[in-house]
Amino acid sequence: MTDKRPSSFLGLPPRAADAFLRTLQWIAAAAGFFAWWLSMLLLASAVLVNVWRVTFETILRASLILTAFSALVYGIVMFRRARK
Repeated sequence: MTDKRPSSFLGLPPRAADAFLRTLQWIAAAAGFFAWWLSMLLLASAVLVNVWRVTFETILRASLILTAFSALVYGIVMFRRARK
């Protein structure tokens, strides 16, 4: 089965270009996940200032862990959609 599309992105074959663009999409989504988790945890710490005593370093660690989980799930979903 041949792909009739010309090599489009940086002179790469179409399948390699698609894989590269999907990887860039995953990286951009992971950065968005990190920003979202960080902002939500900062908001929660501001609202719960008298209840939840937490440092910024702890919030960063928690947001990195949540980002890793979210990016892993998103990567699995992307992989399954690409196989169909």
